[in-house]
Amino acid sequence: MNQVLVAFNEILLGAGVLNLLSREGDLSVTKAQLEDQVGLLREVERHHPDILILDETLRSKQLSDLARIFQIYPDLRILVINPKVNVVHVYEKHEIRVDRSADLLAAIRGGVRFSNSLCQIS
Repeated sequence: MNQVLVAFNEILLGAGVLNLLSREGDLSVTKAQLEDQVGLLREVERHHPDILILDETLRSKQLSDLARIFQIYPDLRILVINPKVNVVHVYEKHEIRVDRSADLLAAIRGGVRFSNSLCQIS
């Protein structure tokens, strides 16, 4: 069962996401309690989610925390919802092995393909 932590500044959007996810039997959903700027990192440390869902306003406010969260929880998937343009940004940490300069150039040019935590450079 995937653990999902939901953190929203926009109350209606957050309530809608919580309502939608609560109907899914394979998800354990928790609402984050964000009282201050360090709240997001503290909530992730407390709940150890597999997936973190934020609204767009929190991404910009918590950017430094997001980098730290990826360092601590490299397998975490972060979804950032932007309801104004109906877009969800998905962030996952990927690491690739670079044995030669061509590997780095392939990663820069987008020739990296990710599949189940494996990375192939084409």
